[in-house]
Order: sequence, then structure tokens, then C-alpha cells
Amino acid sequence: MLTNPLNFETGSFQSLMDIVEYEKTVTVFDAPNCPHDIILGRVHLTKQQQDQLATALEHTQKLFDGNLGHYKHDKIHLEVEDGAVPIHSKAYSVPVKHQHAFLKELRHLESINVLKQCGPTEWASPTFIIPKKDGRVRWISDFLELNKVFKRKVYPLPLIDEVVSRRAGYKFFTKLKPQ
Repeated sequence: MLTNPLNFETGSFQSLMDIVEYEKTVTVFDAPNCPHDIILGRVHLTKQQQDQLATALEHTQKLFDGNLGHYKHDKIHLEVEDGAVPIHSKAYSVPVKHQHAFLKELRHLESINVLKQCGPTEWASPTFIIPKKDGRVRWISDFLELNKVFKRKVYPLPLIDEVVSRRAGYKFFTKLKPQ
């Protein structure tokens, strides 16, 4: 049996290889990855409603395959204000009890190409994690200071009343949330 690689006396990890070996043994809760799993989670639906939902979802298998989609169009360029000075914020400290989860989530985000190592840079924002009810963690990046130097492009969203009024005659509105 592997033990937690965190040395509680010193508050540091024993070695990177210990962390990697330990992570191989940890089970991670996975979100539902197929329409069938989503339908089973909807216990409030009647059998007929579950069948209707299954029919509606059968052509959307790619949405539930467990893989993260990628934006395939032109790269997005974020413009900063003229004369903006690069912001390199100090990293937040990670509590000892959360270091394993922090590193595990970091590696996970790298493995699915959400994050990548970039080496030394003039721009940096601190990150932290928030535990979720299901035992996983949410990775948060604090872009507060960075947002202050971005040039804003305004895209006004329609008011909900306007959207609903354009849908006159509709009987049902729905929102699907897989988790």
C-alpha cells in the first residue's frame, strides 16, 4: 500500500516520483460521460420522459464523451491598454493539506491541454483550488489585476424579457445540465 507522499513534519513532498506513483492509485470521480448516465440521474422523469430525453440526446454523443472540446477557429488575441506594465502577481500559498489535490488538478489540466507550461514570463496571475462537494476540486485563476489592463470589447447580451417575447407560441423551454 502506498502512503501519502506528503511529509507532514516538514510540510513538503518527499519526491516528485512519490507523488506520481501515489496519484496512480487515487480514484477520481468522473462526470457522466454518456446520455444514458445523464438519463439515469433524472429520477424525477417518468419512463416516457426518459425515453424522449434519450431520443433527443442520441445525436449528441460527442458532447458526453468525457473529452474537452477545443476552439478550432482563429486564435483569440486579447489587447492590453497602451502603456500597460506587465503584471506578475505573487502566487497564493497552497495549504499543506491541499497540495496533493492542487498538483493533481494541475497535471490533469495539462493533460487535457487546458494549461501548458510556458517558462519564465512577465505576466502571471495567482491560482488556487476550491473543494467541490463530490470530492474533486475547482481550479481558480485570479485575473483581477490582469483584467484591469485589457481593452474591452462590448458585446451586449439581450434582456431575458426580449428573448422570451420573441418566442411567443412556444410551450416549453428547457435547460440541460449534465451534472
